[in-house]
Amino acid sequence: MFKSSRARAGILSWTKMIFPDRVELSNSAVLVTKKKFFGLTSTSEEVSYKRIASVRLNKGLISGNVVIETAGGSVNDIEVKGFKKKVASKLQARLKESISKE
Repeated sequence: MFKSSRARAGILSWTKMIFPDRVELSNSAVLVTKKKFFGLTSTSEEVSYKRIASVRLNKGLISGNVVIETAGGSVNDIEVKGFKKKVASKLQARLKESISKE
């Protein structure tokens, strides 16, 4: 499981400081969970590795964002913000490895 940085994500919203975004990798899919409204509501998106077209890494001065582009238009592209750069790079590498296995 990969979590965005509380401090870096907290710049975006108070909720992200308490409940950072999570990305979980399973054998067949990736699950992205984002909490909203002080953790009272959440959005979870699960995408099969077969439906992922590409994974992009946007590195900023302090943090990195991971963008998961989906194929077929079934789900909008998923962007998870506020990772430490090393964590974002590891997540991108693991996702690309999982996609290539499919």
